Parts: sequence; structure tokens; C-alpha cells
Amino acid sequence: MASPLPGDDSHLSRIATHWPKLLDRDKCEVARYWRAIYCYIVSAVRRPEEAEELTGVFLERFVSGTYFAALDPAKGRFRDYLKRCLHNMVADHLRAEKAERKHRQPLPDSNDVPAQAASQAEDDFDRVLGEDCLARAWAELFQLQKSTRIPYATVLEYKTNQPQLRSDALAAQLNVQLGTNWNAASVRKTVERAREYFAGFLIDEVMSSLPTKENDRLEDELIALKLLPYVKATLERRKAAG
Repeated sequence: MASPLPGDDSHLSRIATHWPKLLDRDKCEVARYWRAIYCYIVSAVRRPEEAEELTGVFLERFVSGTYFAALDPAKGRFRDYLKRCLHNMVADHLRAEKAERKHRQPLPDSNDVPAQAASQAEDDFDRVLGEDCLARAWAELFQLQKSTRIPYATVLEYKTNQPQLRSDALAAQLNVQLGTNWNAASVRKTVERAREYFAGFLIDEVMSSLPTKENDRLEDELIALKLLPYVKATLERRKAAG
């Protein structure tokens, strides 16, 4: 289920998160995961307005330190820890809701999030987190374009949206838009560099939430978030280079 997302949260997706900061209550930036947290909750409770409220409750609890006692970066990924905390909070909420409504109508016996809803919630959490990682990598590429005045993001965006477009045709389009005088060779080189920069930004983004810098964990995380195809060639080159 593609969960609706309320409002414009683009400012939240730009917040950089690093594992050490997540251990510091005063610098906790778990809001970086806002969209994924909301999608998990709305998939589990199936009521968007209620999910918005519960998202706020979860973030308030996290920032206040409610979940810090069990947070240990040596024991696994922060993404998995967040999902465990979310599952427990939603389960508690559903149990409380059941108790409150019991006198009005009979409800089926259940002390947890339904298995299908929990599975969908986890899938939605990972899907949205992957989307946010991609968005932040694109933002980094556009920032690089701004600072270098080399249109890496623009060129890569063209190529991404029109993958079958030949380099000479792409050069012609870019020359019209940008007022440049590129040829096919210069476009190919720029696309190559843009892809490498983009992959590097994406790898850094995923690495920032891992407890270690081990490549096997990185690849597992990329696979889980469906991001490996974007960076596979870069990772292989880095491995070959030692």
C-alpha cells in the first residue's frame, strides 16, 4: 500500500543523521526518518489522522530519551531498532484502543499488530526510507552542481529520464537549455562523473545510519532499501582498487 503523506516534509528529508548523534539526546535528529516512521504507523493502524498523531508521540518519546536505554549501536542497525520500537508502540496503542472500545462492541482477541499489517508496515518503512536516501543524494548532487557550476545533476536527470537517448542527441538538448556547446564525448564524460558522485553521496547517506563501516553490512542495507543497483558499479570499482 502506498501510504499518503501529509504536508510538505521536504525540510525533514534534508536533515543529516549520523549514528553518534542519535546517541546524544540533545542532538537527536531522528526526524530524518519522519516519513518512514509515518508510513510504518499508517500502514499498521490504517487511519491517516491517527497515524499523524502517533508519529508525533513517537518522535517526542524518542527525543525525550524513552527509547535510549535499549539503544546499542553494536547490536545492529538503527533502522531495525526503530522498527522494533514502532511495532511495540503501535501494539500498545491497539491494545489500549481495544480496552477502551470493549464495552461498546466485541472485538477479536488480539494483543499485537496483525501480521499482515506489520509486514506491510515494515515494507513501507523501508520503501520510504530508500526514497528519502535517493532524494538526499540528489540534493547533494544539485549542491555540487551549484558550487562547481558543472551541471552534473541536470545532465544525470536528463539521462535518467531518457535512458535510451544517445549522447549526441542529449548534447543537443542540453546545448539548447544551457546555452553550452557540448559534444557527445563531453556529455558521456559528465554523465559518468555525475553517476560516480551520485553513487558516492548515496553510499555515504546509507553508511551514516550504520553502526559500523563494514562493507558487508553496507551491502545488506543497500539491498534491503533496494538501492544497490544505483551504486553497484561504484562499489565494485572500490573493491577492485582495494
